[in-house]
Amino acid sequence: MKTGIATVSIAGDLPEKLAAIAAAGFDGVEIFEQDFIAHDSGPRDVGKMVRDLGLEILLFQPFRDFEGLPEPDRTRAFERAKRKFDVMQDLGTDLMLICSSVHPKALGGIDRAADDLNALGDVAIEHGLRVGYEALAWGTHVNDHRDAWEIVRRADHP
Repeated sequence: MKTGIATVSIAGDLPEKLAAIAAAGFDGVEIFEQDFIAHDSGPRDVGKMVRDLGLEILLFQPFRDFEGLPEPDRTRAFERAKRKFDVMQDLGTDLMLICSSVHPKALGGIDRAADDLNALGDVAIEHGLRVGYEALAWGTHVNDHRDAWEIVRRADHP
């Protein structure tokens, strides 16, 4: 089993965080988007920096406010996801963590959320990528791990 930690859990700038994570003996890292955005170099350089430290990027997180949106916001969310998939490929990771939505326009419903995750799973596969999903305690409609599991189960995507 690989050990990993999210960059959001460590103090400092991204290079300091990565050095501390490598020194602590972790196998991998979850790149928190804000740490990536605050760093001066692009995704390929960040990916190389991670690998040069002997680490693996286990996932890219968080992708926020995705599921349950009405049109045209739903279409925009899928377009955002595709852009994140490009960043992930440049970073060298194949897993994105989606957090349950806090978007004010988000519509409830486990089936609606499951349909959105299933459709995004199709797009992810086209890019050779995967997505994960977690409930935020402050999520608008999904704020419990049992609901998140039911959404994933109904999405029924490999």
